[in-house]
Amino acid sequence: MKKAQGFILIVLFVACGVIGILLANQFVGSDDQKTPEPVVYPTRTAGTPGDGQTNLVLLRVDDLSSSQPQLVSIWIAFLGPVDYPGLTVMMLYPNPDAPDQVQSLADAFSLSEDKLPVQGFWQELAAYKFNWDGYLLVDSQAITAVSGWINNNQVQLQAQPADSPEGYRIIEDEETSVFRNICSTLGNAEDAAGTAPDWGSIIPLHMRTDLTFEAMMYSWGKLNPPGAITPCYILGNP
Repeated sequence: MKKAQGFILIVLFVACGVIGILLANQFVGSDDQKTPEPVVYPTRTAGTPGDGQTNLVLLRVDDLSSSQPQLVSIWIAFLGPVDYPGLTVMMLYPNPDAPDQVQSLADAFSLSEDKLPVQGFWQELAAYKFNWDGYLLVDSQAITAVSGWINNNQVQLQAQPADSPEGYRIIEDEETSVFRNICSTLGNAEDAAGTAPDWGSIIPLHMRTDLTFEAMMYSWGKLNPPGAITPCYILGNP
């Protein structure tokens, strides 16, 4: 009976993942979607974490503590609802195979004086017909600390902001490896977590978000319930 229930849960999450892929394909599907529209911010659930599916924008910069942080990558994370926990991540930028398709996102990206993404970037992202519930803005130091907590293995990231297919591929390979480690943890019912990081030394110097800290912890707990095996998928560029 448990095997049957597990199979049903996996099928349901895969169905959610397929829906996510179909929505993602709208990002680059037609020329009219390339024209930025007035920003219509989606309903934010950041302050009050919910039990439904959560879509997050993951932004990596080289060094958030520098005077002018440079964009390295953009990923979209689809977190399954509490009844069917699961994770699907998709790389949006860079796209080594078709860099021009998403270059407008990189061109629109910059940070304001308070080190938050400017409205013009969100306007460009909204033009891709995608709704999100929150975002995480991180640099390599934050990723290293958080990966050490999740996987008990602190990865050292070397990739820098790139402007060539070769550089884009390095970023893609490096960050895909990070997500593979996360998927490995989610696919293991045993708790392999390391020591929780000193969040005060990470936030806000190396991580910024519109989520409350409680919402972040709730989302991870929803994604990784004790003793459970959580489906996890890594998608390429749309």
